[in-house]
Amino acid sequence: MHFLILFFCCIVSLSAQEISDDLSAQEISDDFVSWNPRMPRERENIVPCYVPYSECCIPDCPPPVSHLSIGGSYTYAYIKPTDYHSTAGSLGGAQGLYEYKTYDRFYAGASLSWKQGNTNRSGDRFLVQIDVEERLGYTWGNSCKERMLTLFSGFGFRRNSEKVIRLGNKVRFRYDEFYVPLGFLYRERMNAYAWIGINFHWMPQVFSSVTIHPLKGARWALNNKLGNFRGELPITMRMTENTFIVLEPFFEYWRDGHTSARSQAGTSLHVPGNTYLFAGIELNIGYSF
Repeated sequence: MHFLILFFCCIVSLSAQEISDDLSAQEISDDFVSWNPRMPRERENIVPCYVPYSECCIPDCPPPVSHLSIGGSYTYAYIKPTDYHSTAGSLGGAQGLYEYKTYDRFYAGASLSWKQGNTNRSGDRFLVQIDVEERLGYTWGNSCKERMLTLFSGFGFRRNSEKVIRLGNKVRFRYDEFYVPLGFLYRERMNAYAWIGINFHWMPQVFSSVTIHPLKGARWALNNKLGNFRGELPITMRMTENTFIVLEPFFEYWRDGHTSARSQAGTSLHVPGNTYLFAGIELNIGYSF
């Protein structure tokens, strides 16, 4: 009898030890899984498909490819006609931009901007500028990298319309210019919610003309200028998963060529060229989809 009781106690003790060992092994396994980043996780612990501007590296989680933005601008303009006094003033404006842009893919963009304002204190010179541009190119990068570079070219059109009042008489010069933009767009991540970039546009003219009113709307060809350029320093801040704002200081150099037209008697019409210096800032709000 004593032998049976002793045998039963040994069996109970061994069973309790096995249960304790199993629990300890399970705790160690759980701790190892939570510590080791290579171990598979439960489905609910996976990072969401699109955390704000993370450009996530999760498979089957591509970032948005289309970006639409609109906003307003302030520009300080300095204008120097050839052989005449310079004028300067403030311009207000608005602009819009659409881009198809993602990593290691074809790039396309289209922009429209409008500016206007008095270019001297007396108000007898008034400038309106309209610019339309389309771009095609390619973007290098990767959704897991922190930098993007786009090279592009395209076609653009600009109209500078300036109204001049002298001794009660009004004369309007309308410069129409076609150009071919060449440039790059570069951006780099600052943190999880912000990017900083640098953009450069070279804008050589391919055909330019001027129309003078009230001279019966006659149009004269201009000498094309090749040294026009624009530089930008955009700062992009992600607000929500699909919305962002862009603060963009810029500087632009632009020239209108003088006319080479002559009258039937051989006299030069001498419509002067203009040199424009624009400096300002744009504020845009955008949506990615």
